[in-house]
Amino acid sequence: MDDRTVNGIGRVSASMSPAKLIGSTFGDELRMHSSFHSKVISISNKDRTAVLMGGKLANGVFWMSDSLFVTSTFYMDVLPGWVSSFNASGLINSYFGRQWKRALPETAYASMDKDDAPYEGLGRTFPHTITGDDTSRISPSYYWALLSSPFGNEILATFAKEAMKAEKLGRRGFTDLLYVGFSSNDYVGHLFGPHSHEVLDMTVHTDRTLSDLFAFIDTEVGLTNCIIVLTSDHGVAPIPEYLLAQNENTDAGRLSQKTLLDYCASILRGAFGKLKEDESWIDRIISGNIYFNRQTVRAKKLTIDDVAKVLADSLIYMHEVATAFTRQEMITLVPSSPTEERMKRSFHRLRGGDIFYVLKPYFIEGYSTTGTTHGTPYDYDAHVPMIFVGKGIRRGTFASDASPADIAPTLSALLGVEFPAGREGRVLVEAIELR
Repeated sequence: MDDRTVNGIGRVSASMSPAKLIGSTFGDELRMHSSFHSKVISISNKDRTAVLMGGKLANGVFWMSDSLFVTSTFYMDVLPGWVSSFNASGLINSYFGRQWKRALPETAYASMDKDDAPYEGLGRTFPHTITGDDTSRISPSYYWALLSSPFGNEILATFAKEAMKAEKLGRRGFTDLLYVGFSSNDYVGHLFGPHSHEVLDMTVHTDRTLSDLFAFIDTEVGLTNCIIVLTSDHGVAPIPEYLLAQNENTDAGRLSQKTLLDYCASILRGAFGKLKEDESWIDRIISGNIYFNRQTVRAKKLTIDDVAKVLADSLIYMHEVATAFTRQEMITLVPSSPTEERMKRSFHRLRGGDIFYVLKPYFIEGYSTTGTTHGTPYDYDAHVPMIFVGKGIRRGTFASDASPADIAPTLSALLGVEFPAGREGRVLVEAIELR
C-alpha cells in the first residue's frame, strides 16, 4: 500500500493508498449507486486492511499508527475533528501496564497446548502485562504488545462507535457501510499459534467485543436495519515445534530465507557459473514468489525463462518444497488439484514472481524461531468463518464451497448494487432469500 505520491495525515509515515488495487470494491459501487450519498468508512489496526477494504471512493479510511489513528492525502487533507479528538484523548496509551487475563476459568483451556510453551513468543504465560520491552515507560515495543492482545480490538471497537456517531452512519436516509478490520487476532495467532491458551482466550474476548459493538449499533440504528458479515482473511498454521513435540518424526519445520537463498544460489551457480561479488541472482523472495535480478540475468546473456526453468525444476527436490512453477507455467496452468487451483488464483501474470512455489504442509517460512505464520494453500491457512446476519439472509448452515470473495457480489445482489469490477466471487444464492 506504500504510495510516495501521497502524504500521511496524522503521521508522516502514513503515506498509503489503494493506487495498486485493481478493480473496485463493494463500497466503491455502493457510493456510485447512491450518487455518492452513501458513506463508506473503513477502519483497522492495520493500514493495508483499512485501505483495501475501503477502496478508492471511501469517505474515510483510518488505521492505527502507534498512539494515533491516521490516514493519507489520498482520502482527505486533514483529519476529521472526531478523529483528532479521539487521538487527543490518549486512550491508546492508557492501556500501558494493563494485564491481559484469562476470560474463562483455567480449566476451560485444558484442551489446548500447555500455557508455557517454549516455541511461543512475547511472554508465554498468563497474565500478560502490556508494556513491551521497557516496563518503566511507553516505547515502540509497547504498541506491538498492545496489538498482540485483546486490547487492540477493544480500542478499534471504541473507535468504530465514534465513527458511527460522528458520521451519523445509518441515520441519514441512505445505506452506509462500516468496515472494521480487527487485527489483533492475527498478531496473537502469529505469536502463540492456533493451539495456544492465548488464541482461545482471544476468541472469547473477540466474541465479547463484538457483542458490545452490536449492542451499541442496535441502540444507535437498530440491528433489524443492518446486514452484518463476519469473516477472516486467513487462518494460521500450527507451530512446527508443537507438532514435533507430539511426534519427533513428524514432517514439519521451518525454512529460513537464507537457507532458500543459499540453495537457489548453489543451483544457479552450478548451472550458469559464478557471479561477481556485487552480483546476485535473486532480487527478492516474498510470499512464495521468487523475482530474479534482471541486470544479472542480462549480464550472463540469459533469459528469465532459461533461469526460471532450471531453478523451478531443482526446487521441487528441496525437502521443504511441495511444488514450484515458472511464470510461464503458471500463466498456462490448468489446475489438476485443489493446491494448484489456489495457486492459480493467487498468481497475477504481471505482478507475480518469475517462480511461484509452495512449501509442504506444516512447513513455514520466516526468520523467527518461535511462533507461526500463514500464506499456504492448505485448509489450515485457507479455512475461515463466514457468517451473514440480517434482512434477506436465509437462516441455516450451508455446506457448499464459499469464499470471502463471495461477500461483495452477495451484498450487491441483496442491495441491488452493481457487482464490483473484476469480481471473482459468486452470489451465495443458497444463503439469501430470493424475492
